[in-house]
Amino acid sequence: DPISLRSFYDGNFFGLLNPIGVMSGLLSVCMVVFHGATYLNRRTEGDVRKTAKKLVFSVGIVFLILLTVAGSLIVFYTRGYTLLSVGPSPELNILHNDVVRSAGGWFQSYFIYPWKFFGPALAYAGIFMALFATYFNWRNFAFWGSAFAIGGCIATAGFTLFPFIMPSSTNPAESLTIWNAVSSQYALNTMLYVGVVLLLIILGYKIFAYHSIWGQKPTLSEEDVEKNKHTFY
Repeated sequence: DPISLRSFYDGNFFGLLNPIGVMSGLLSVCMVVFHGATYLNRRTEGDVRKTAKKLVFSVGIVFLILLTVAGSLIVFYTRGYTLLSVGPSPELNILHNDVVRSAGGWFQSYFIYPWKFFGPALAYAGIFMALFATYFNWRNFAFWGSAFAIGGCIATAGFTLFPFIMPSSTNPAESLTIWNAVSSQYALNTMLYVGVVLLLIILGYKIFAYHSIWGQKPTLSEEDVEKNKHTFY
């Protein structure tokens, strides 16, 4: 709404089921399952580890395929946005963007800013690293490979959208960018203080959970879970 500056979803549920939306959802599921499988392969024993190892290979291959297909859709199918100019005070005049849409528009910025290729390169390198490390039973390297793959995928999404944060399909000129979506100094300070407190709480909980589960041995068996079911859950 250009008057109240409130955002509204313009569409229906089935509009979310577009090719790039479905592909992004499947890719996210594969990314999480792949990382979880490498972690179980690293931290468990027996049948659970064998199942996790098989899952790393099967999901990893699907992960590679979906990542490639999603990238192809972005390059050849999706109409991307290009920000040509902003108003004299972009943080105040949020509706004064000059935006054009074109096929492959999201990918064109990669040639203007070559450092953006670091994102997809890290994603592919992380997946291959995890697969090869799992094959040779280098479980720690496999886990960190999957972590790099996740970082690369998220970085690729951010690099591709930059400088957009939330593109508007209804009116591209009203898209949110890193300039017109900036918050006030008061809100930023408040979130900083709240974030510090919550971060300390989460850090304390993580240290307690890590010590409770992994303090005795680096891996878990089914017997360990049964013996400590009141502590682990």
